[in-house]
Amino acid sequence: MTFILAQIFGLLATTFNIIGVQSKKKKQILIFFIISNLCFAINFIFLKSYTGAIINFIAAIQTFINYQYERKEKTLPNYLITIYLATVITCGVAFYRQVIDILPIVCSVLYTLTIVQKKEKNIRSLTLITTILWLIYDFIVGAYTATISNIIFCISNLIAIFKYDIKGKRKKRKRRNGGK
Repeated sequence: MTFILAQIFGLLATTFNIIGVQSKKKKQILIFFIISNLCFAINFIFLKSYTGAIINFIAAIQTFINYQYERKEKTLPNYLITIYLATVITCGVAFYRQVIDILPIVCSVLYTLTIVQKKEKNIRSLTLITTILWLIYDFIVGAYTATISNIIFCISNLIAIFKYDIKGKRKKRKRRNGGK
């Protein structure tokens, strides 16, 4: 039963990730990333993959703090980014059990760098890299629904990159050049 619940939470998490990355505004992206990280943490708890669980729980807290700064239109202080990085690395090492546990630690560092980005384009690009690494981890630890969902999320992320960052950039350039 716990395996099935883990797969359900993995599916929910990825659904929220997809909604987030398809969102146009950073605040919306962050809200869905908070929910997604909480769902992934629960997913990994059911799978007894505690490194993945703690990393996702910390990511949810980081994202919530970043959301509060974004909502108030304030810049996140550098010391907070340093605290984020130290926390995820320390917790990752504390829960480290096997070589594969390095992936969530790397993902958490990349995620920390992702959510402090100002431009949505950079968020989407770093999220794609992080998702590929999580996909590998998910498959190895048995989070199969999350693995499949992350493949779908990668595709969704690529669509968002094309839609907002490539195609959207072309449209802006055309408007600046008088429609030429």
